[in-house]
Amino acid sequence: MKKTISLGLLGLFLVGIVQADTVLFSNFNNVSNVDGVSTNTAGAIGGTINSITRTVVGDNYNFAISYTDTEGEALTFDLIVEGYTGGVITSSLTGNGTGTSGSATIGTTSAAVGEVTGGTIVGAAFGVGNSMEGTGSLKFSVANLAYKGGSATFDGFSAAFSQEYNQNNHIAVVGSGTGLFEHRWGQSSEQQLTTGDVSNLYISGATGGNDRWGVSSLDFGITTIIPEPATMGMIMASGFGIIFIRRRFMM
Repeated sequence: MKKTISLGLLGLFLVGIVQADTVLFSNFNNVSNVDGVSTNTAGAIGGTINSITRTVVGDNYNFAISYTDTEGEALTFDLIVEGYTGGVITSSLTGNGTGTSGSATIGTTSAAVGEVTGGTIVGAAFGVGNSMEGTGSLKFSVANLAYKGGSATFDGFSAAFSQEYNQNNHIAVVGSGTGLFEHRWGQSSEQQLTTGDVSNLYISGATGGNDRWGVSSLDFGITTIIPEPATMGMIMASGFGIIFIRRRFMM
């Protein structure tokens, strides 16, 4: 008698599993150095900010940040602030409010980043020098990401605020190019700027606006990835596209 037996092909494979978490940093501000270590109002959802140290590199501010996540792994990175002048910054706004018709050609002349203080500003805001004049721009970026537990990716700046310290008619333009977010506002107020989760954030003062304001309270995110040890999996063939071995046995 002949009997046909179908045997499914057994296969072994390795499955790599990753654990991804996004760390949200908020309210990052400009600060003054105290013995080389700065104090900052920045916070993070989960984990602990261990240190924020500001140094001046040429015209730029460089903040070296150390953070420990809820897994006990260390994340370090630099937040860099650069200043430029000589730009062409325009806004279509004639009264207080927001729009999307701003334009910015960022200047190519490096300028010293400074502190903007006074009025309603808590601590210190960022400025080109000590204000945001009509041809000046700030560039914010993150570099030198290092994560002990695996890898890390910068997700961009999700928010920033403009803070004024005197007078009215302040105008901010966010980005580089045309069709940009623009905001015009008055005295004694803090205004949120639409940033769009960009990795290089430009904020400029528009021509014709009062320069007595600065940029503060930056929000941004970093995604960390921890690769888990590979696990062994096993599959058994079925009729869904996996090869069968068919053998005939004589009985």
